[in-house]
Amino acid sequence: MILLELEETVSTPKVFIDKDRFSISGETRPENPRKFYDQVFDALNKVDELLADGSISSYEFLFDLEYISTSSLVMLKKLFNELRTIQDKYENVSSAWLYYEMDEGMKLLGEELRLITKVDMEVKQRP
Repeated sequence: MILLELEETVSTPKVFIDKDRFSISGETRPENPRKFYDQVFDALNKVDELLADGSISSYEFLFDLEYISTSSLVMLKKLFNELRTIQDKYENVSSAWLYYEMDEGMKLLGEELRLITKVDMEVKQRP
């Protein structure tokens, strides 16, 4: 069951949300981040409902971003706060932040988001 699928554009990331996995990858610098991320939050609410009613028992979040605008970072922080709420309510919810070996900035950003939002997340180099 696919809850949301958005193809990557020049300014927006690829987003795939189904009953098993939340995945966001690419560059996030939409003209209107709130409008773009509202649909992501709507799908995330559906994930929360599926976890709550027992339709799914485990879930994976994967962040594989290459560039994040300042305005998108605000929305990502909000997304991470929602993720933390989900992790607090349910077991078996994992998350990972991927970065390229040479991209120390993205590694540090993942670590900072994990620290600030208290999300249980693995920050790891892309395979």
